[in-house]
Formats: sequence, C-alpha cells, structure tokens
Amino acid sequence: MKRQKLADILWLLVMLSGFIIFLNGISFSIKYINTFASIIFTTSLLFLPYFKRPNLWTKVIAFIGFIYILIVTMLKYSLIRIPFLRFIIVIPVFLSIGVLIINIFYPRLFNDNKKVKHKGYNIEEVSNKDEYVLEPKPLKKHPIKATILYFLSQYLLCFLNPLQLYQMLLMFVGNTVAVIRGDDESYDSTYKQKIEYNLPFLGEWIVYNGGTNKENSHSWDIINQRYAYDFIKIDSNRSSHKSDGYSLEDYYCYGEPIVAPADGQVVELKTNVADAKKPGTMLIDFLSKDIRGNYVIIKHAEDEYSVIAHLIPNSIVVKKGQYVKKGQLLGKCGNSGHSTEPHLHFHLQNKQSFYFAKGVPIKFSNIQINGNYHSEAFIKRNDRVKNIS
Repeated sequence: MKRQKLADILWLLVMLSGFIIFLNGISFSIKYINTFASIIFTTSLLFLPYFKRPNLWTKVIAFIGFIYILIVTMLKYSLIRIPFLRFIIVIPVFLSIGVLIINIFYPRLFNDNKKVKHKGYNIEEVSNKDEYVLEPKPLKKHPIKATILYFLSQYLLCFLNPLQLYQMLLMFVGNTVAVIRGDDESYDSTYKQKIEYNLPFLGEWIVYNGGTNKENSHSWDIINQRYAYDFIKIDSNRSSHKSDGYSLEDYYCYGEPIVAPADGQVVELKTNVADAKKPGTMLIDFLSKDIRGNYVIIKHAEDEYSVIAHLIPNSIVVKKGQYVKKGQLLGKCGNSGHSTEPHLHFHLQNKQSFYFAKGVPIKFSNIQINGNYHSEAFIKRNDRVKNIS
C-alpha cells in the first residue's frame, strides 16, 4: 500500500476517533467506546507524520491530541479540580469544533491530492525526484532516533513553550483567515513585482527547499511561506558540512554574510535568540523564544516585504527604522529558531505581519542558475544560484 494511501487512512481515523471522543465527552459516556476511540486517535496521530509530510492542519490535530492526553492524565490524578486547569479543557473542545467545521465547509484544505492550477509562470512543474543534497551525517548515522527527535520536538514538546505555542496559534489563525479571504489562490500571470531583487547572500548557494508551485513549494499550505526558500552551501561531494556535522561551525553556510536583497527600510527585527546547538540531528529547539530565530523584515515597496530568518544571535548590524541599500550587510547565517541545521530562510510577503501576510513569488534579477546567466528568473529546489553583478 502506498504511503499516501496509508496517510489518508490514518487521517480519516484521527478525524473519526476525535469526533467520537468529542461526542462522548459532551452528550454520552460509554467507557469502552471512549477508551477504544482514544487508543485509535493517539496511535493514528503518532504514526501520521511518518507517512505524510506534516502541514499546518496536522500540527493542529497533534496539538488537540496532546492537550487531550494531558487532560486525561489530570482527570486521573484529580488535578482538574484546579480552576485554571479546568479552563484548559476549553482549548481542545473549541479547536476540535473548529477543525470539524473547517473540514465540512472547506474540504479542499484537507485534500492533499487537490490539483493546483498555476497561472502564467513558465516554470518546470515537476522537480527532480532525486535528492541533490546529502543528508547530514548525524541524521544518516541515527535515522530512527532523528525521526523520533524531530516528531517529539516539533509536534509535542514545542507546545510546552508558551512563546512558541502563542506563535503557532497566531499562524493557525492567520492561515485560516487567509484561506477564508481567498489568499490561498495562486498569483496570476498579470502580477508584477515592484522591485528588482537579488539573492540575499554572496557566492554560490543551493536552493535546499522552495519553489513557485506545489511540487517544489517550501510550505504550500502555509500561505505566508508558500513562496519561501531555504538556502544552504554545499561542497563538491554535495554535503552541507565538513567533518562529522555535529558542530555549527562544520556547516559551510554558518557565519556567512547575509545582505539586503533590495533597497528598503528595516521595519522589524529580533537579535537575541540563541542558536540551536544540535545541528543535523533533526532536534528542533523547542525552548527557543521565536520560531524564526533572529530575523529581519524589510519593507521594499507597498505590499512587498522581505523576511530573512535564522541568523546568528547578535550578528544583525542594522536597526529598526534604518534604510538599507541592496547588498548591504544585515547579519550572519545561523541556526536560531526552528532550524534543523544552519541555513537561510528567505521569503517575500505582502504586509509586515509575519502571521497575517500572503506570500509573494520572487523573480530574481541578474542571477546565475546552474551555471547559466538569467537577466531575471524564478528559482526552485536543487538549483545552484548566485548573483551576477
């Protein structure tokens, strides 16, 4: 049976068992039904990320499941009598209702097989299936351990951090609002960006993740990051690091200068988020103060803001309100926030708010792609890219 089919079955089990648990909690109480549904819900939830690339909705369901298990534990030990803990019950109940309503009225959100119509972009629609970049050695050495660490830190432990929980709820609300107002539709061929953009770094890097269609997209279901890119540097052996890859300094892009992609004004930044110390192990820093790490947001024109994230703490040399020129130093590439290895996250959006913006496709100017010069072009996963001055 194909992985997608298994993912669809597990998703259906999560939805059905979750709904049974919800009904059992508000209208009737049959002990064995609730226990059976809880086992199915939890088991399906735990295995789902192994068969499906988790999107925002998977995270929401994981959050509901985690809170549900927490409440069951508190009920068992009579901790729910505390008024504040009683209030927590409201969270999974309302989220369960919300997910159910959205699933009924917006089924396309949950349909991973939906055919997405792309308008006007003369871009290769299907990416190379062969992975161009080798996995970090820590991941290759302990793949099962790395998968478990990633799942636990990304979908369970991060919810214990109130700062990250707040950010994820904002992303969930912002994404839902964007879908309701129709921002999930692709840009059409008449769209013209107002500014010419260069790559936000020096020398040749590789597009580790990102593109302008669903096949290549960084995060197609997350509206503000639909056209985002993750960039890294690799060597002639296609590795992103030297030595064993357990040290941040092993990674070729770590500490590399990051520059402004175009003229603009710095409207938002953060500088004091620590780097995640376990690169290549797939462990997400669930204690981080900000999922973006250290970042800079620059306003280049009306409806065009660039987001540059995961920089080294205290490496940012610009200030809020400062005007910057194309190519001006902003900071250094790091591993802060939600990052599994040093890389640069870059995307363009239509407003300043990271949570409530719509992602905008970027056509880069004066760029070399896989050794060929282009006066302007879109880029996609596995492209080797650099600026041509």
